[in-house]
Amino acid sequence: MKLVTQTPKKALKAFLKQKPLRSEIDIFKSNLTALLDKISVIEKRPKDESEEHLKNDLRDFLRDTYYKGTNAINTKDKKDLVIHLGK
Repeated sequence: MKLVTQTPKKALKAFLKQKPLRSEIDIFKSNLTALLDKISVIEKRPKDESEEHLKNDLRDFLRDTYYKGTNAINTKDKKDLVIHLGK
């Protein structure tokens, strides 16, 4: 197998042609706002909070924004956060 390098623009050409629906944009905006609110609350607390807490917030954002009902997001082996191909 030969590795062929591409520019990001060329590699994402088909992806860039997709137009998101207004409802998808609204879901993304509301979930991103909720994630940023959670992060700002954590930043105001003492620094005893671990990265595990933020990892769970990020998992919830990804699940609710992109993968709800289609993919499982969890750990696998020694990997902290994995998006599985199915439920």
